[in-house]
Amino acid sequence: MSDDTPLTMLSAGLRLEARLRLPRAAAKGVCVVAHPHPQFGGDMHNNVVLVLCRAVTARGLAAVRFNFRGVGASEGKSEGGAAEIEDMQNVAQSLAERSELANLPLLLAGYSFGAWAAWHAAPKIARLAGLIVVSPPVCLMKHDFSLNRAIPILFVAGDHDTFCSPKRLTRALTDAGRGEIPRFIAGADHFWWGKENELEVMAGEFLSELLSAQ
Repeated sequence: MSDDTPLTMLSAGLRLEARLRLPRAAAKGVCVVAHPHPQFGGDMHNNVVLVLCRAVTARGLAAVRFNFRGVGASEGKSEGGAAEIEDMQNVAQSLAERSELANLPLLLAGYSFGAWAAWHAAPKIARLAGLIVVSPPVCLMKHDFSLNRAIPILFVAGDHDTFCSPKRLTRALTDAGRGEIPRFIAGADHFWWGKENELEVMAGEFLSELLSAQ
């Protein structure tokens, strides 16, 4: 994404590497996109992260992707847990205070571990307008799906995902009393290779519906 502008975000006194991509016209909102697990090679250049950013800007929102602490040029050490939730919260808060993005609707999106981090960061982020949860690793990590009741949410995964089993995700949402119905893309596994376009379309449709309802 060659039109991205480098940013430096702060989290717990650490400098985090980030990129901002603006839409062609004035931004209608801003979405922070979180990457997969740092300890398994995840970073902000991941294919799914880039697809989500593309879907966001195509619908007129600004997209911000960043590296969690200890990844790429971001300072600190990867912890794979609460520290990354803190990074998500701090990046979102910092964006809300930037003059060119102030008062715009704020969304979070995350893929795999990034979906877990975004989900658990969301309750502590003021004026959150929506959440995109891609391939939450329900077979590997505990998710508290009782959170985040009052905002539009898209849950999406591949129907061949071994880390986000469709049956297990559906059951977890039902057990938490949630009303959202997860969407599953045929033939996609956890890594989404060759299925990025389908994911972009689905995320874009969700964003269009969210914006039209405001």
